[in-house]
Amino acid sequence: MNQSEICSWFETLNKHMLKTRHRTLVLLQGDNSWGKLTSTAVIKHFRNFTKKTKPLNIKVWGDDFLDEINKGDCQVVKNYRHHLGSENDLVIFADNDFHPDAFAALSGTLISGGILIWIISPEEVQNDDDLFIQRLWRKAQRSHDIYTLSQSDNYLPNIDQVENLTENDSTVGSKEFVELESGCKTYEQLSAVTAINKVASGHRKRPLILTADRGRGKSSALAIAVAKRLLSTTVTELQKILITAPHIDALSIFFAQLKFSCPDGEFKNNTFSFHGHYVEFIAVDVLLRDKPAAHLLLVDEAATIPVYILSQLVDVYHRIVFSSTQHGYEGAGRGFAIKFKQVLKEKTPDFNQLHIHQPIRWTEGDPLENYVFESFLLNCKNALLVNHESDEKSLDKIAFREVNRKELFDNEKLLQQVFTVLVTAHYQTSPSDLKLLLNNQAVRLFIIEASSLVVAVALTMKEGEALEHQIVDMTQAKSRLKNQFLPQSLFLHNHCLTAFEYQYLRVMRIAVLPNFQQKGVGLLLLDKVKGYALENNIDMLGTSFGANDSLLNFWHKADYKNIRLGFTTDKASGEHSTVYLFPLSAPAVNLVDDLQTQFYNSFIYLLTEHFQNVSTRVIANIIKQWPVEKLPELTCFDELVVVDFKNKKSLLGNCIYSLHLKLIHQLAMNPEAFQNTSMVKEVLIKRILQKQEPASICSEYALTGKKQLNQMIIDGFNLCNS
Repeated sequence: MNQSEICSWFETLNKHMLKTRHRTLVLLQGDNSWGKLTSTAVIKHFRNFTKKTKPLNIKVWGDDFLDEINKGDCQVVKNYRHHLGSENDLVIFADNDFHPDAFAALSGTLISGGILIWIISPEEVQNDDDLFIQRLWRKAQRSHDIYTLSQSDNYLPNIDQVENLTENDSTVGSKEFVELESGCKTYEQLSAVTAINKVASGHRKRPLILTADRGRGKSSALAIAVAKRLLSTTVTELQKILITAPHIDALSIFFAQLKFSCPDGEFKNNTFSFHGHYVEFIAVDVLLRDKPAAHLLLVDEAATIPVYILSQLVDVYHRIVFSSTQHGYEGAGRGFAIKFKQVLKEKTPDFNQLHIHQPIRWTEGDPLENYVFESFLLNCKNALLVNHESDEKSLDKIAFREVNRKELFDNEKLLQQVFTVLVTAHYQTSPSDLKLLLNNQAVRLFIIEASSLVVAVALTMKEGEALEHQIVDMTQAKSRLKNQFLPQSLFLHNHCLTAFEYQYLRVMRIAVLPNFQQKGVGLLLLDKVKGYALENNIDMLGTSFGANDSLLNFWHKADYKNIRLGFTTDKASGEHSTVYLFPLSAPAVNLVDDLQTQFYNSFIYLLTEHFQNVSTRVIANIIKQWPVEKLPELTCFDELVVVDFKNKKSLLGNCIYSLHLKLIHQLAMNPEAFQNTSMVKEVLIKRILQKQEPASICSEYALTGKKQLNQMIIDGFNLCNS
């Protein structure tokens, strides 16, 4: 078959997809040069037969494409998150390493009639070690709606035609949507428009969370709602509406719809103006820095923005709409669905939420959406698992075992259960984690089952084996080692030159179904993992996570030792990452003991610099875990100095070091003294340990000045030893 025949076949396929208002996937199986030449020919052909009807939009993921295709209608994508809000006719995916998150995300940008072309080599298909690609290939071959064109074949796949189907057949999608009020396509979208405008005109501090799978018209709903407000005769004040997103490119649909709804408006310099009203895009960092006033704030693709930043927006803006999909590839992933809703429950308990189910860019039963959902487990349903009984009888029947990647590959039900537990209990699970589970040979996966149902999962990584030349490259900053997080971190950050001499098992994720939490299942799972490690001559267990109260308490309860707190914050959670170790061998016990001593000595010093803005709850929790025998000495002299300060015989500056020691001992040995005075504890930590400026503390806690601040500090130390 020649390139001309292939192009004609793609044209027929496109027409078929347009009739059904569906989209599909075509696998080009052959060497990279053939795949790229073929897809380039298809792009040129599409340009020719569509140029009279509408402009063409094409995205390409993968390097080394021919320069001639990189024109106005075709763009080689470097950061897929910047294009989540775009609409495309063709997407070409040519990635030898196969980025699952990019594949899943870009597939959602295709409109009805759209085709995703995946260039895949015979070597990838035949690689038995790549179980992830094997799984995707197997699912593609089993679907009659997904097509494969092979370089070695002399025939083209048959395309099921729709001419013989009646208009009443539900599989036919050629019928356009009924036009509803304000140009909405579905009743769900109309409900979303109403809910958005209610945020703008109703009670303050009642934000809206608008969610849906991709292609359901969320961005258009935002624009229609804004246009309706701008066109309303009842709005007497000129509106200033702000919209933010990870990138301006993600708002192409929003501003296109806004222009369609308000044709007299003008879009210029990231601002849409209409009869004195303004709708302006502002990057989220600028939004928080400048805090410009607005009648309404819209946050599109909200799940790509860290939860802690979304939380700050809630503090500043009292009329706000958060719109996003819920799939793991959306950056912060389920942090938006899980953690952020918890934030709203605390800050704005009257918030509302709305989910759009019906697709607009394509019709129900879309082959590409079905393939992506099933292949990346984006449709894993957790209702059955979450509602599963967790009574004592269930806990009596639990069983622990290791699961290898081949078993996951062969047992789809088990794979779905494992992934569902991870998604349900962890907010950053993504399609890349599925690839990790199936492909990474350093992964060790452990599960606990209750009545043959997976209720807890520990995803771990075997680390510590590295070649000498790899370590040399790492020390010379030439590269970072794969699957070596713990020894690499100890070597680079804790100055442990012997780090690679030990064997590690790193707990990457530990997840327990909600109904089985707070019942000791997680600690039991860790204990079972410890038993496995001892049997396999592992020197130490370890983990790293974003430091917050609940996680710090969990790992401390499991007797893991804190040996590091990172200087920077996690992009998704805004939390400082921490490293915990559990030594198993005698040499590891000595090493972890030394590392913990070094950590606490430096931690207190760094509180005035790198950790000056760390949460006081985190600081108090870390100090609470300080081994008593390693606390800095608090002398009788220091106790006398503290008494003098409490009796107002000596100024704060003259007593600060002794107060510093006293507070550390109090937080470590008797933290309950501050149980009902959390504000006092926060002020003590900020002023005595973190050395924050008095003016800043007074402003934060609405204190009248330095005198009231000093009295609060005196009151706080009066609680010590009480």
